[in-house]
Amino acid sequence: MWPARGRTEYHQDRPLQVRKDIHSYLMAMLHGVDRAIERGSVSRHAVKRLVDVFVGNVLLRHDEDADLVARLGFVPPKFILVSPTGTCNLRCVGCYAESDPGSHASLDFDTFDRILTEKRKLWGSYFTVISGGEPFLWRDGERDLLDMVSRHDSDFFMVYTNGTLIDDETARRMAELGNISPAVSVEGFEEETDARRGKGTHRKVLAAFDNLRKHGVPFGVSVTPTRDNWDVITSDRFADFYFDEQGAIYGWWSLPRIVWRCCGGCSDSFGSERCSWGTSGTAGQPPVAVYPRVVAVVGTSISTGTGTSLPARSCPIPRTTSTGSTRAGGI
Repeated sequence: MWPARGRTEYHQDRPLQVRKDIHSYLMAMLHGVDRAIERGSVSRHAVKRLVDVFVGNVLLRHDEDADLVARLGFVPPKFILVSPTGTCNLRCVGCYAESDPGSHASLDFDTFDRILTEKRKLWGSYFTVISGGEPFLWRDGERDLLDMVSRHDSDFFMVYTNGTLIDDETARRMAELGNISPAVSVEGFEEETDARRGKGTHRKVLAAFDNLRKHGVPFGVSVTPTRDNWDVITSDRFADFYFDEQGAIYGWWSLPRIVWRCCGGCSDSFGSERCSWGTSGTAGQPPVAVYPRVVAVVGTSISTGTGTSLPARSCPIPRTTSTGSTRAGGI
């Protein structure tokens, strides 16, 4: 937790590379929005709402943020992640929602509403990430996720979704609201996506993209790297298809907890946290390296979230996974 600082110190206290990464994120996203506007895949209303809500209330709150830091004595979170339901309509291999599908609870409308209201009032957070389960399955009576988004129209929402429920009407409602962007999950192309998410899922995702483009809703893609799809999702073909042909304006590569056995043939350092060489290596096996991270794709590099950008390529040194883990194939 950072100590409270003056306004100038607050802005300059982050490491230089972190500030460079933030600048790269913003420039990449702005380029994506600009390209989408040129192609007509994002509506003027959506652009206006992006500027008013996301840029105005989230990105440009420098003075307000500095005042909050001074008052609270620490830097509050810029956003929170809410999973209103654990229920999902897919059974993706390796997903926690698939492990025990009958036991997932959901938030009631009033609790969900209170969370969003208090984060905004208590520390000025105007950005909310929604996850699940499948967020578009959430309901409380007759009210659904988009009713909640409408109720909090000064906030911007990014929703991690499998995309299968984004029909024409849902896309139309999102376009009308203008303060929501879905990050649709893919695993690669049709073969990789259907292998993990079920036959026909990729076709439904492409239909969702059609609906989103039709109504001018800005959207992105979300990918979970594994040993089976790493070479696909870091390829030019993948980037060309989703960002150029389909019109996604951003992408998240999610690495919640990558655990692998590394040969130690390279020296990896991620900001202040170095590769955690453990003591679990046995005869003939190197120790385990653990990197809990969420990465963002910016151009041809991957940001680790710790101030270090790495080339988007596979490590040439063979690595084997530890039991029950996921291997990224190289970062």
